[in-house]
Amino acid sequence: MSRRVVLNSEASAELEEAAFWYESQRSGLGLAFLAAVDRTVEQIAAWPGAGTSVPVCLRN
Repeated sequence: MSRRVVLNSEASAELEEAAFWYESQRSGLGLAFLAAVDRTVEQIAAWPGAGTSVPVCLRN
């Protein structure tokens, strides 16, 4: 069962800014970046427990 992944407004803005930057580097690269992000988010939604747990003390 897939879960729903929700990006907050700050993350969405950062993602959009990154896509514009990649697009400014080479035509089509921004779209390729967004497609890669979409594939990754789909994988996270499908397998939310697949990653390695990181202790809280190491996250900052």
